[in-house]
Amino acid sequence: MFDILYHELVIHRRYATLSEIFEVMQERCDALHRLYGQPLRPYLFVGSGIEYGVHSSWEKFVDNILESCDLPLKISTAETQPERAERAKSQNEDSYKKAVLKEYTNWEPVNQLVMEEIGQLDVEGVVTTNYGSALKNRFASRNFQPSFPGKILGDSLAHSPQSVRRVYYIHGHIQENQSAEDELDIVLASSEYKKSYQNPSELQIFLSTLFGRESVIFIGLGLTRDDPFPEILTTLAQAGRSDTKIRTLADQRLFAFMALPVRFQENEFRLNLNEINEKEIEFGRMGVTPVWFDPSNNFKHLKEMVKSLSNSYKKAQSVSDIGGEPRLKP
Repeated sequence: MFDILYHELVIHRRYATLSEIFEVMQERCDALHRLYGQPLRPYLFVGSGIEYGVHSSWEKFVDNILESCDLPLKISTAETQPERAERAKSQNEDSYKKAVLKEYTNWEPVNQLVMEEIGQLDVEGVVTTNYGSALKNRFASRNFQPSFPGKILGDSLAHSPQSVRRVYYIHGHIQENQSAEDELDIVLASSEYKKSYQNPSELQIFLSTLFGRESVIFIGLGLTRDDPFPEILTTLAQAGRSDTKIRTLADQRLFAFMALPVRFQENEFRLNLNEINEKEIEFGRMGVTPVWFDPSNNFKHLKEMVKSLSNSYKKAQSVSDIGGEPRLKP
């Protein structure tokens, strides 16, 4: 059940009530279950919102790096997270490296219930922007092998249904107890993004091929302007998918689990329908279908949705089975 009592702040565009969101989510969950049940397995694309919970946002991670380097948190409201990280790196690369490692080793995996359910999904491969080993360790029992920058495109081109499945660390990997003397090969600062995503980079080719030809389930990604993925997705959507244009929900092959945008105000959680509708437009441009979930109670609703998906080959469960009707605030 939706654990938060939501109050609609704005009635705007596509959704006018939470009940309407619920009805659409039923349709989208059904479509996602049908996609998951196809012979060709989807890929799972995992962001930092799932692997770790102590610093659940990219912004907080960069905040702590800047504080460690004695730099102001923001110099402009238009500054992106990679640009903020670049300020720390430009001032002193050694200090930046030490701050990243110090901050990262302080992260603790707390959403293990969600991670456990993700590990039960039968997918063709896992792509992640995370640096840690949680996903690699979770899928190791099923013989998934890690693939790191420099080998990702080659590993993907060599992949076949009979070959080993992989966890692709597209933004690099930080080893447990990694020393400050070791090389730090990650994508965080804007110069690192430019190096990894300059045209035509191997990573861009890999992602364009993945998004254009495969079925993908995004989880734990914000897909914001700070990410390079919306631009790649939008370009593909405008040009049309490589095999067919997406015209109906039944044809859709890109789905993203997204937390409903809520904020705590006047002793209650409030849902901004205006923000949801704006996000729906953005996702439409990218050719991605969002599946909204209640982010309260340590991702309980997301856990149930992923569990339902992993069990869908046994029994197609409805949204009602995994959550029940949302309780609207009178």
